[in-house]
Amino acid sequence: MAGVQIEVRCEPITALAKTAPPGHVMTNPPYGERLPGTAALYRDMAAAFSRLSGHRVAILSGTEEVERAMRRQPERSLTVFNGPIECRLLTYDIP
Repeated sequence: MAGVQIEVRCEPITALAKTAPPGHVMTNPPYGERLPGTAALYRDMAAAFSRLSGHRVAILSGTEEVERAMRRQPERSLTVFNGPIECRLLTYDIP
């Protein structure tokens, strides 16, 4: 595939570790009215992503809570639909 390495992992967000060279992290975290307790998950995500200096993180979110948890403006924000749910694809370049 054109020299591109793709790795897919399913692990707790707290186990997320920086890679060399820096790469991309893409996630579609849970959101919605039926999912209690997402605030703690979003805080854990923001903390884990802050340790990924040099990486690019893309988050597909149906709630503004994710952006608030990140505590910074995304470099890019694109409105998209996940079925009938209006979402935002947020992209962050982690310093």
